Amino acid sequence: MHSLCSNAFAVALQTIPAEDWYKTWPADRTIMLSKTSKEIKNIIDNMCLPVDVRINYRFWNDSHNCNTENKLDLMMMRLKPMASLYNITTLVLKCCNIQIILPQFIEVLVQCSSLKKLNLKRNNINAEGAVMIVKALEQCRNIELTYLDLSINKIGDTGAARVAKLLRQCPELTHLDLSLNKISDKGIKRLTSVISKCQNLKLIDFYLTHNLIEADGIESIVKVLTQCPNIKNLNLCWNVIGIVEAECIARSYNIDLSSLYQMRTVSYP
Repeated sequence: MHSLCSNAFAVALQTIPAEDWYKTWPADRTIMLSKTSKEIKNIIDNMCLPVDVRINYRFWNDSHNCNTENKLDLMMMRLKPMASLYNITTLVLKCCNIQIILPQFIEVLVQCSSLKKLNLKRNNINAEGAVMIVKALEQCRNIELTYLDLSINKIGDTGAARVAKLLRQCPELTHLDLSLNKISDKGIKRLTSVISKCQNLKLIDFYLTHNLIEADGIESIVKVLTQCPNIKNLNLCWNVIGIVEAECIARSYNIDLSSLYQMRTVSYP
């Protein structure tokens, strides 16, 4: 960039207070600069712009891109400065085996106070990891989480109970996916007891497929539907209860199954 243009651009950037950039700059908008001045770089670094962070499947699955540990080291090397310089609003790390570097990841997560979307699908974080992640999210002040996907992580009832506590802090949450996590009726009851008390919760999509939910758990879920009209997409496929029994429970609470998208239950094969 020519020095004269560079100086003019720097002056233009400085007309807007650094704290206002986050309020007006969408995360999907980018700034691309080549051979810019240190002054402009420093100004941009101080803007605390919102960013979306997504690990590409192709990168992670490509055997030429080093082994898993090296990939994780590279990922954390990039994430740590980003968390301190920018406002991470979306964090998508699917199938990354983050359980290997969970303590380092937690150090990044506690800085993501602007996080709106978190997708950690299939990372083998288990119950202990789920507790650590939720505790980190609870430390983020004024968090406005709208999307949380912890599916295929074996978090069990302990992890589900910890997620339930987080719901009180995230009234803006509209999407929650806890599928394939070995959650039984015990964990479901902890979830539904909190959901029924969160009158301002905007939950729309609720996915609990491939868990260990039986009749009591299904009944508690169906009951909470009468108290939470916002839930539109409920998926209970592949749990330990037959469709006929589920329909009987639904009828007892005057819930019309046909009005709910994918509200189905079938037995394990």
